[in-house]
Order: sequence, then C-alpha cells, then structure tokens
Amino acid sequence: MGARGFGTGVPPGSSSRSNRTVPGSETTILGRRIPGFYDAGVTPRYESIDPDLIVYLPTGSPFPALNHGEADYLTRLIEAYTEMRFEHISDLAELDRLIQTELLAYRWGTWLGLGEDYEGKKLDPKLEEKQQKASTEIRQIKAKLGIDKVARDRARGEGSVHQRMTSLLQRAKAFNLHRCNQVERALELQNELISLTQLHMNLKEHPDEQKEMRVTAEDLVEWVWTRLKPEFQEIDEHWRTHEQSIWHIEDARLEALG
Repeated sequence: MGARGFGTGVPPGSSSRSNRTVPGSETTILGRRIPGFYDAGVTPRYESIDPDLIVYLPTGSPFPALNHGEADYLTRLIEAYTEMRFEHISDLAELDRLIQTELLAYRWGTWLGLGEDYEGKKLDPKLEEKQQKASTEIRQIKAKLGIDKVARDRARGEGSVHQRMTSLLQRAKAFNLHRCNQVERALELQNELISLTQLHMNLKEHPDEQKEMRVTAEDLVEWVWTRLKPEFQEIDEHWRTHEQSIWHIEDARLEALG
C-alpha cells in the first residue's frame, strides 16, 4: 500500500485539485460535495442531481446518493476507509464495490425497518433476501481486501507461532498452579482422613465410643463422600469454569484464523 488516499473527490484523469477547480463553484472533500468550487469531473448524467448528493468513490468516480442521510453515510464510510491507504487500482475498484454494496445494505435495511421505501412504496418481497446476500458479499470483499476481522487479528499477531507458543506457556503455568492447589488440598484431606481412621482403630474395642466420636466405618465412608470428594471436586470445577472454558474460546478463535 502506498501513500495515496481516496475519497478526496479527485476524478479519474485529474492529477490534483488545484488544476481542476475555480473559485465560485464546488468540489468534494472526503467524498462530500462542498459548495464554492467547480468540479470538472462530474459526468453529464449527474448534472440534474443535487450536487450535495454526489459522492466520489475511491477510484474518483462520482456516485449519487438518494438523500442526505445516504450521502452522510457514504461520507463516513469513505472517511473510515481513507485511513487504510490503498494504492493499486484493482484494490480501489474493489473498495468502490464494497462501499456501493454497503450503501445498498444500509438502504435496504432502512426500508425494511420502515416497511416502505423512501417514497412510501411497497417493498420487494425478496428485499430481505437481497440484503442478506449484500451482507455476505460485503464480508467476501473485506476478506479479499484483507480488512476483515480475521485479517485484523492476524495483523495484531493473533494466530502466529509466537503468539501460540506464548499462550501454551501461560497455560502450562496456570495448569501447574492448578495441580499444586489440588495436591495441597488432597494432602490436607488425606491427613484428616488418616487421623479419623487412626481414631477408629484405637476405639475398635469400644463401638459405643466410635459412634459418639463419629468414627465408625459407616461414618468414615460418609465423610469420604460428603467431605473429601466434594471439596476435591470443587477445585476441578473452578478450574474448568474459570480457566479451561476460556481456553476453549481462544482455541475456537485461533481455529477460525487457520
């Protein structure tokens, strides 16, 4: 990509704004017609259209909006895409197509919301299907130009070998901490079980005292199932919901990046 911007209103064949405008008429700034200059690039077929509704696409071709709301929408699109600095004419032509398609999706979405077109006429029964196809085409063009979310994630390094290795090391440290917590709690519960079992053995000849101290064989089994098992499983559950679930989301995103 070079340093050339787009949406500045310079029509094809004009090298600069200075050699194609004269005071007292109009030109365009970032895609919008600005009164006060004369633009020699407007084609005759647009002469009958309100100049404020004519917007220049990235290739410099004039494109008419149907109302001022659409013109403002196109202007915002062009201003946003200007920052990407496309240079090759094929990219600019694709950008023209992207902006035109986004306008159609915007227009049709507005009509669907209103239940009628700008003139109050009934809508095409297939308009919603057309809007969905336009949305699909928008995603395809953005992917082709490398400006979709996947491309932006790649530009930030997501999906790279370095990023994946860093993620694996972070996960290894987190899993090691999880195992340490498991071992620490397991040792505590084990020592408590050993103490209860030792007391059970010491009172083997005194079953009444075993019952009073709640260390009969049945009590020990109950302690394992109501105390040891739940507390140990709680550590695993916390791990699955607070660590592994996040990993699954990250893995799915990286899988989408290829």
